[in-house]
Amino acid sequence: IDILVKSNGKTIVIENKVKSALNGHSEEDVNGEAFRDQLKRYYEYVECEYKNGKYFIFAPNYNPINKENWGECMVNGKLIKMKDVWEVVRYDKILKFCDEYHGFDGSNEEWNFNEFKKALKVHTVESLQNYYREMQIRIRKLF
Repeated sequence: IDILVKSNGKTIVIENKVKSALNGHSEEDVNGEAFRDQLKRYYEYVECEYKNGKYFIFAPNYNPINKENWGECMVNGKLIKMKDVWEVVRYDKILKFCDEYHGFDGSNEEWNFNEFKKALKVHTVESLQNYYREMQIRIRKLF
């Protein structure tokens, strides 16, 4: 589990899938057996240890995810479909949230926050080809 937050009887689970696509893994790696098993293991663990989980997968826009391929598991005698439990949050939504946040304006943290948003924007393109094209444009502007 990349991030687990427990507060006031609620649990938030975040699995970040950015590295899967950036390291060149194929769609099968993302939607394949190991990925489905990982989601099941995390779900079973959180529901047994903490209960009341809310499950999110953060993923770049270019990362192909097909929830129909995710499996199911039995927890407390109940069949749970992983596609009904895990919510996919694309990076463009995260960037939009960050763009609307102005709590760092004028503070020492503003520069770091803006750099974070630039790094996040890389993962909001629909394909890595678009990212490559954008980087070429940015490099040309330097000269």
